[in-house]
Amino acid sequence: MSVLILNFVAYDRCPYEKFLKHSGEDLILLTADEYRHHFDENDYAYIESFRNYRHNGCVELRAIELYDKYRYHTIIANAEADILRAAQLRERFQLEGQKMPSAIMYRDKAVMKELAQKHGIPCPPFARINTSFDLIDFVGQHGYPIVMKPADGVGSRDTYVLHNEGDLRALLYEGIPSNYLAEAFVSGHVCHVDGILQEGEIAFICASKYLTEPIKYQNNGYLGSYLLESTDPLAVRLVTMTEQLLRVFDTPANTTFHAEWFHTDDDQVILCEIASRTGGGKIVDSIHQAYEIHLDRAFVETQCQMDPQLPGKKEEIQPKQLTGWVKIPPHKGVFVANPEEILPPWVKEYEYLAVPGRRYDDPNGVREYIASFIVEGSSETDLYDKLINIANWYHHSSKWEDREEE
Repeated sequence: MSVLILNFVAYDRCPYEKFLKHSGEDLILLTADEYRHHFDENDYAYIESFRNYRHNGCVELRAIELYDKYRYHTIIANAEADILRAAQLRERFQLEGQKMPSAIMYRDKAVMKELAQKHGIPCPPFARINTSFDLIDFVGQHGYPIVMKPADGVGSRDTYVLHNEGDLRALLYEGIPSNYLAEAFVSGHVCHVDGILQEGEIAFICASKYLTEPIKYQNNGYLGSYLLESTDPLAVRLVTMTEQLLRVFDTPANTTFHAEWFHTDDDQVILCEIASRTGGGKIVDSIHQAYEIHLDRAFVETQCQMDPQLPGKKEEIQPKQLTGWVKIPPHKGVFVANPEEILPPWVKEYEYLAVPGRRYDDPNGVREYIASFIVEGSSETDLYDKLINIANWYHHSSKWEDREEE
């Protein structure tokens, strides 16, 4: 028996052969070229990598060809780029797991929000934008600012804000991008809820708050979040509304999930979006430090009908410590060196990725970063302060040439 793995994440995040060591399955891996080098051929029945993986139709073609040889019974896809691809393959070969109606519900933000509104879950005003008239009318009805985002986007990639008529005219001049959504800007904080579904029941769930809105990352902000205590009234509301959303959607029986919510200045909780996969950034690492639960491992295990490694039942699971994470975007300029100072003991993990001598530009989306930190703290306020302090420290202590100051 065998398992097909569609992979668009780094090896250190998903070493599938370790997660499935005791499954007895042959593993077939189709992955992006940039993630191929750390996967060992001795651990897999078959490995092939692809350029332009996200849009490369040869991935689907190869998966069809490999089915004739391996007759895989399960497909694992833990990235947004593969959700629809995997669903179509499951339908084609009548395999268990998420099918197209569910995948579209979780991938297409317009379909997602239409269904959420139908079931009484608050959403910001939005509209699918197909023509210039659609956008002009939406701005006329809702005013500025307006958020423009791909209907099937990932994170904040290719997402931007129209602040005024000048921004609108600039976009109209360039032409309306295809498959975009316009959304009224929501003022407040952004939060996220992450967890695990096993056999249709929530096995684990927790709530967090972002340091800033993810969209600000591209404008030299920091992307990060920190756990909320389970008894925090906001955390209770976020978890309750996420559970409601999972019930009304066509949700896979075995999956992880990542929901994002706006908490407005007047104390409303409004849906941003939800995904039927593990959250990005350093969410996995931060939750692992806090709960000793690895969401990516749980996703893979539940897909293969294996029990995820959890420290107890849902009601019993509490963090051994509160944690948070932050990712640092690159500056415009040439990177020279990382700071040399010793990090404080409350930094539990860190990662330096910038290459000396390389020229960097502003990031396009949250996948692009040069350093990250995971910290522990005694309270939500303590976590927030530590994350901002360590991010500011790296921002000002790393060495650059030809740096453009913000």
